[in-house]
Amino acid sequence: MCLMQSTPPNGNYPGCSNGYIEYKNKSGQDEVAISILAGRYHSRKIILGLSRFFSMSILECLCESDVLRTVCDSEYLQIYFSKGEILNIYNSYSLAGASLGSLVGKKLRSVTEDSEVIELKFDDLAVLTIDMKPEAFDGPEAMQLLRDGEATVIWS
Repeated sequence: MCLMQSTPPNGNYPGCSNGYIEYKNKSGQDEVAISILAGRYHSRKIILGLSRFFSMSILECLCESDVLRTVCDSEYLQIYFSKGEILNIYNSYSLAGASLGSLVGKKLRSVTEDSEVIELKFDDLAVLTIDMKPEAFDGPEAMQLLRDGEATVIWS
């Protein structure tokens, strides 16, 4: 399932001013898209052509943000970003090229996300890799993204 950006009206397509959620089956085919808040359902045909233009990771909103603080305890890793976002990581992770403390002040440069792993790449080649395989889940949530004035995003 992907959270997609808003889209303008285009021909018979009414647009989704608040974005939409797209579901793909196991073979990767688009099945249905649901407009957020509006509650409208759109067929696969309408969404298929547009989906490739809007399928970015929600984590990309963190790119170019500086890390302000990291907090690590036995249950999660918490990363505070300069635009006010907080990323809580509950799954197992590894950090290469830096220590957690040395992430402070570094910019997040890129994000790659697939069904098995999420990689956050920071300045100075530091890479935080989060295990997203089903067996890596220690609870109901793998991660949580908190943003001021926005809905909480949960990876489960």
